[in-house]
Amino acid sequence: MSGTPSPDNTGRPGLQELRAQVEHSREELGRTVEELAARTDVKARAKRTAKGAREQVAAKTGHAKEQVAAKTEHAKEQVAAKTEHAKEQVAAKTEHAREQVAAKTEHAKEQVSATVGTPRGKAASLAAGAAVVLLLMMLARRRRHR
Repeated sequence: MSGTPSPDNTGRPGLQELRAQVEHSREELGRTVEELAARTDVKARAKRTAKGAREQVAAKTGHAKEQVAAKTEHAKEQVAAKTEHAKEQVAAKTEHAREQVAAKTEHAKEQVSATVGTPRGKAASLAAGAAVVLLLMMLARRRRHR
């Protein structure tokens, strides 16, 4: 009701104005019905919600993959560094053990040479040889257990 006078000046709306109002009301009613239908369309809403959840899971999965890859690379680097350090330590200890065995073997040889000419020489030689063999066996066993 726009307030425009009717052609017959009775104050009532004219036929054109009534038709326009009816058309406007129909359009509003149509929009309202569409909105209500969209709100009650549970299947479509569920699909939108599921799609949003899938997208969120995909994003989180991608982020988790990136984190795992980065942590794996970091762990590889740490293992490589520790392995190299362990190799160096083993090499140093092996060299030290060789030097000790060589020194003890040389000392035993000197003792055997000195005692060979004495009356107890044969017994001492056997004892020294047995000691050297025993020492070598102990070192070999120790090396196997490491």
